[in-house]
Amino acid sequence: MNAKQAKRLLIFTLSREGYNTTKKGLYFEGPLKSRKGNSPHPGYRDFSLTFANPKAGAIEFIGLFSVNVSSGEIWETNTCEVFSFPDLRRIQHQIRAKTKISAADESVQRRGLGCTD
Repeated sequence: MNAKQAKRLLIFTLSREGYNTTKKGLYFEGPLKSRKGNSPHPGYRDFSLTFANPKAGAIEFIGLFSVNVSSGEIWETNTCEVFSFPDLRRIQHQIRAKTKISAADESVQRRGLGCTD
C-alpha cells in the first residue's frame, strides 16, 4: 500500500469513527519520516492529525495514527487503540488476500508500534 492509499484508508476510517475529516483547520501530516528518512514504524505509514484552532490561537494535537501497509490495520499509536468495524474489516480482508501477510508476521510488526494483541 502506498502512502496515498494509506492516507485515504485512514481518512475513511476516521470519518466512520466520527471524526469530521473535512473540518477547516484539520491537517493530516505524513507519512511521517525519521531524520534519516525512514518510517518510524517499519511496515507502517504514520500520520499525525492536528487541528489549528483559530479561537485558541494554537494547534491542537488530535492523534498519531499508523496504517499497516500489508494488512490495512489502523492504530492510534499513542493509545494503542485499533480501529475495527465491518466495512474496514472487509477492506482489510481484501488487502491481506493480496499481500498474503500472516497473523504471525503482522503480530511481529505490531510489536514495533509498542502495541500488542
